Amino acid sequence: MNNAKDREKKYEWLQAVEYYEKASSISLKDKEFVKAAQFQEGLGYCCFRAALQADIAEDFASFE
Repeated sequence: MNNAKDREKKYEWLQAVEYYEKASSISLKDKEFVKAAQFQEGLGYCCFRAALQADIAEDFASFE
């Protein structure tokens, strides 16, 4: 989680997404659904910010 927040502070949205995905996956395995939801919320926010930061649609599409 701290790694994701650090990436957000540096506006490295796609790197933060990777950390949120990992954290969410671990939380789901541990059946910590509230934490998983919080990580998914962070993931969505970072995807949104990455989309706004992309110069052209292909830049953001390459994220998938």
